[in-house]
Amino acid sequence: MRLRAWRVDECNGMIHIWHHAHGAEPHWWPSEVSKLNGWVLCGRTEHRVLAHMQEIPENGADIAHLHAIHESSLTAGSSMTLVHEPQPSWWHSLLTHRWKSCWSPDGHRAHMRLKHETLLFGRWSLLSMVLDVTQDGPGVCHTPLPRPSH
Repeated sequence: MRLRAWRVDECNGMIHIWHHAHGAEPHWWPSEVSKLNGWVLCGRTEHRVLAHMQEIPENGADIAHLHAIHESSLTAGSSMTLVHEPQPSWWHSLLTHRWKSCWSPDGHRAHMRLKHETLLFGRWSLLSMVLDVTQDGPGVCHTPLPRPSH
């Protein structure tokens, strides 16, 4: 019987395991985020999607994706067929989201500044915030608490 071994690293309170489909050695590891020291996990989000895991962070940098998929709020429901119907009801436009972003790559890491606004009937801003996001490789995303924008 032969046992396999993988490279393991503990960082930011998580255990990371390097796995490469072709057995290549690690060429990067997630970086330690000092701001996480002393943080407490306040929630967890889990999504099951039929996509390669790398597509999820790549979509984050695609501003057109944010408008196409995430412009409508929860008031529009969760069905994409209802969100993009030719004659949406007034309920769909009650609350909408506006997104602005810029990002820059840095090796295996990407930094993104994301401004989000929640609008009432697409005109009046109810909430505005800025997120400074760090994406470490295809699977680790650090999003500190948002700060109000000015």
